[in-house]
This record gives sequence, structure tokens and C-alpha cells, in this order.
Amino acid sequence: MRPGRPGPATLAVRHSLADLLDHAGLHRGDAVVCGVSGGGDSLALAAACVHAGLAVTTVTVDHRLQDGSDRVAARAAQQCRDLGATATVVTVAVDGPGEGPARAARYRALGEAADGRPVLVAHTADDDAEGLLLSLTRGSGTGSLAGLREITGDHPVVDAGASFLGRPLLAATRRQTRGSCAELGLGIWDDPHNEHPEILRSRVRHELLPVMREILGPRVDAALTRSARMLREDADLLDDQAAGALESAGVVPGDRLPVTVLADRPAPLRRRMLRDWLAGVAGPLTSVHLARIDALVADWHGQGPVAVPHPDQPGPTIDVRRNTHRRVVRRRDGALETTHLRRLDTVTADNPEIPDHPFGDDISGILIDEPTLQRRVRELADEVSDRHRDAPEDLVLVCVLKGAAVFMSDFSRALSVPAQLEFMVVSSYGSGAESSGTVTIVKDLATDIAGRDVVIVEDIIDSGRTLSWLVKDLQGRGPKSLEVVALLRKPDRVVVDVECSALGFEVPDEFIVGYGLDYAERYRTLPWIGALRPEVYS
Repeated sequence: MRPGRPGPATLAVRHSLADLLDHAGLHRGDAVVCGVSGGGDSLALAAACVHAGLAVTTVTVDHRLQDGSDRVAARAAQQCRDLGATATVVTVAVDGPGEGPARAARYRALGEAADGRPVLVAHTADDDAEGLLLSLTRGSGTGSLAGLREITGDHPVVDAGASFLGRPLLAATRRQTRGSCAELGLGIWDDPHNEHPEILRSRVRHELLPVMREILGPRVDAALTRSARMLREDADLLDDQAAGALESAGVVPGDRLPVTVLADRPAPLRRRMLRDWLAGVAGPLTSVHLARIDALVADWHGQGPVAVPHPDQPGPTIDVRRNTHRRVVRRRDGALETTHLRRLDTVTADNPEIPDHPFGDDISGILIDEPTLQRRVRELADEVSDRHRDAPEDLVLVCVLKGAAVFMSDFSRALSVPAQLEFMVVSSYGSGAESSGTVTIVKDLATDIAGRDVVIVEDIIDSGRTLSWLVKDLQGRGPKSLEVVALLRKPDRVVVDVECSALGFEVPDEFIVGYGLDYAERYRTLPWIGALRPEVYS
């Protein structure tokens, strides 16, 4: 066939483009930006867009990662001008090695150049098939297996200034785009990175897929592409249902999410609702993140908060909190909420900042120093005081001896409302490190709490079994209200759900002593909270 004349390959590319133009509502004369590298896919796309009568501006991004990249970019731009497009070359700086930083710089440049226009890129059906295989090896869910979407507004190129990102060639193959260039007499530049053995997608393209075609037949690429398209349709339906469910419940992303909104939904829908709910308040979420957050709904047994990435958006407050706080999702009072918890960095015994103490080398490090501890105790007292400011009678504080004695002393004196102190001894430990699970009241209350506002002051929630039993026992005595204030909680050890109205700190799963907490009746007098060396109690 004579060069410069369209043939079957070019017609296939044009038909694929026509489908996107119809779906996007683009017409002859509308302005678009095409990303053009000089390869066969992007040159075929540019030629088809010019033929469709669009006002085409091509942008060739020079990453300056290869010798002669400026010449390649200039040649690609000239070919696009010869086709009838307005062409520009943008040089970018790539922050770091690998595909990711280069891709980020490229999309940023395309979005900025678009300035409100749509950006079209030349991903093909082959890219969809390769992406499906890569996602399968990562154990991805339907959202990732669904592959590339024809039109999307959720993309870095849109964040940088484009109205949307379009992929017009998902119905065309790489063979057809290269064939179109041959038919139209366009010279193709083959990026050597596309055959680099250290790039996984390159190995899938040049090593894995040829073997699959040999074993499974020549149409395996088409079958993979078809699977990706069907998964994409399923994923889109579930995404729409999840968004609709949140909207109908009146839930705003980032606000408290009642568990009842999620509880009766199927797991795939719940996880999508959680992802949408966290959009903008958390960074990129993996399937592991979503599974752990979902367990706060579907497998709730009092477990602790789930750490999630901080949002991607930079800012003074966010940047500081990345280092000082964990971004978490937790369940509280029948709802999921996001919050920040201060990181607790263990101070090792080799650190000279560890204070002198009379217990030799028994302490491996400090978890919470004295100033931090006292500050948080005052904050807890303020929270409780605010809730009971207008109570007609004095609060009844129930201190669980012996561990909570020091906490009770400081907490009660920091209250700004009147309170009566009561003490109980409730044991399930003995002299060991593990809870026995059998609860015994050694000393009971001296006051009738019927009709009174009662606050249980607890030192640490470990398994939660003892505290859960105590809450049920005291509820049976008819108080007007009953709440729990706990200084510490070990999220990794909790097996029984106990709601706390106020909590001081989440702490790691170590044997913790100090500030009233002991091992075999020792270490209670330490003014800070530290971790006991395993050899002491093992």
C-alpha cells in the first residue's frame, strides 16, 4: 500500500478514537492536548486526532534521561506539525530514579500545558493486557484488575490542570498503531527503556506474553483485554453503588461514619464505601489498609486504631504531623472516625536522657516521659469535667486498685468538678505477666452508686476481659451513667470490646510498668511509663 494512504490499521485507530469522542462529547474543532513521545502509539493517535478535525496541540516531554533526547523530542514535534498539529516540547526535571518520578513529571507537564483542555494519551489494548497480568501478580482487587479507564477525572494530569484524561486507543492494538504509522509514512522512535530488562512491564511484554501466546494461542492478548474491560464494568458499577450509598446516608467524606451505614452491606461494597469516605483525608490505601479498617465493622472485638497514610497534599501542619503523629481510623461510640495519635518512640537504655531510677537494668526504655504523661492526664480531666459541668451531684470516681492509684490521684485533682473517690480491687493477674481470665472482686465499693454518674478510672486496657466484666457488674447496680477513662490501651492485645469515653495513649505490646503499673509489685513508683526487659518476667 502506498505510504501516506490510510489502510486497515489506520481505520482501526480512527474507529477507536471515534468511540471516545462520542463518549466524551468532543466534536470537530474542539481543542485537545495529545501526549506524543515519538513512538508508534502516540504518533498514530496524533494523526487520528488531526484527521478527526480536532484542534490538536501535541506536547512532547523531554525527561533528559537519555543522550540525544532533545533531538528525539524535536523530531517528534516536527512530525506532528507536518500532520497539521500545533506542537511543543517541554523539558522537565525528574526527581529520582525509576519509572515513577519520570511518569509524575510527564503528567504534571501535560496537565499544565493543557490549561483546562482534555489530555489524550496513547495507551492501547496491549497496555491493558499487560496491566492486568501485573495486577494479578500483586494480588489486586477488581479496581486494579479493571485496568485503564477510557475517561477519568481522578488522575495527576487533571490535578495539574487538564479537564480530564482520555485514552482513545484502548480498542486498538499496538500492532495496529504501528501499522497505521507505516501506512501514513510516519517514522517511529522506539524508546530503549521499553526493552530494558530491569523494567517489569518490559519483561511482561517481551518475555511473558510471547510464551503465553505460544502456549495459550495467539489471541491471548485479546482475551486479557476483554477480561479487563468486563472487570472495569463491574468495578464501575460497584463504585457507583458505593458513592450512592454514602450520599443517601448523608455521610460527608472524613466525617464520622456510623457503623450502621456499613454493617449490612456486602464486603466489596463496604470496602469501596470506606475508600470513598477516606478520600482526601488519607493517602493511597492498599487492600491491607481496607481489610483492617473493614474489620472494625465486620469483625469488631475492641481492636485498636488502624494506621493509614497521611494525605498526599503538602502543608505546614501535615508535614509536621507526619513526623509526630499517626493518622488513624478508629471505632468509637458506634462510628468510625479519623484522628491523629501521637507517636510513642521508645527511648533505649543507652540513651542518656533516661532518668535515674532504683531498678537497675530492668527497664529497657521509656515509652511516655513524665511531662507528656502529666499533660495528657490534665487533658483527660478537662474532657470529663466538661461533660459533667452541670451534673446535680458529685461524680463517683471508681479507682481500680492497685494499678490505677497514681493515675486516680493526679486525675481527680485535675478535675474542675466535684467528685467522690471510691476504690475497688478487681484481679485477674496474680503475680505473672498474663491475665488469668478469671475475675475476682477482692474489695468492693463502699457507696451505693444507684442513680449516680460514675466514672471508672482504669490504668491500662490489655485484653479488656477484666474491664468488660467490671462494666457489666457496675451497670447492674443502676447508675445514672457509667463511663470509662483509661490511661493506656494495648490495641494489639484487645479481645473484648470496651468503649472508653476518654483514652490517654495507645501503647505497643510490651510489658509496661511505672506510674502505678507493676510487675510482681515492683516499679509502681516510677514517675514515667517504661517497658520492662523480657528477661525480667520471662
